[in-house]
Amino acid sequence: MIGANPQRSPGDLAQLRERASDVWSEGALRLLFERSPDAILLLDDGVFFDCNQAAVDMLRASGKDELLS
Repeated sequence: MIGANPQRSPGDLAQLRERASDVWSEGALRLLFERSPDAILLLDDGVFFDCNQAAVDMLRASGKDELLS
């Protein structure tokens, strides 16, 4: 089939998984969190401990400190 991906070997898949793990550990999750247009609030035991700027804007807080206090 034209354009179909060939079967990958288990070694190739392991390398892809390792690279994906490296990308996420290099700050990609933090970047996604900070730049998301969707409001994201992180909770621990019912207490907000972090949020992104979209959450601040959505809740019309003056800043992150106000929202998390």
